[in-house]
Amino acid sequence: MCDIYSHKCKTCSNEIEMHLGDFDTTQEEINVYCNDCSKKMPKNNFVLWIDSDGAFTIVESLTKNAWNNKGMNHPNIAYIETVCIVPKSKQQR
Repeated sequence: MCDIYSHKCKTCSNEIEMHLGDFDTTQEEINVYCNDCSKKMPKNNFVLWIDSDGAFTIVESLTKNAWNNKGMNHPNIAYIETVCIVPKSKQQR
């Protein structure tokens, strides 16, 4: 089973439908940035997703657990693809 819910964009509070796979990540372990706020993305530890309409969503992992489950933590939208995965730098680990 999965956690399907609305998560507020970290910057503007727009609601984004999210999918957290198998309840392995809690809602408090991620930040989400909507397409309009994607230019204000975090510097690292995030996955950039794109949907079939060309809209971006950024999912920032705040914990090691969220990072380990990054492939299952994504917008709840059909036909999404990973654009890039940006890990923490070695200095931050």
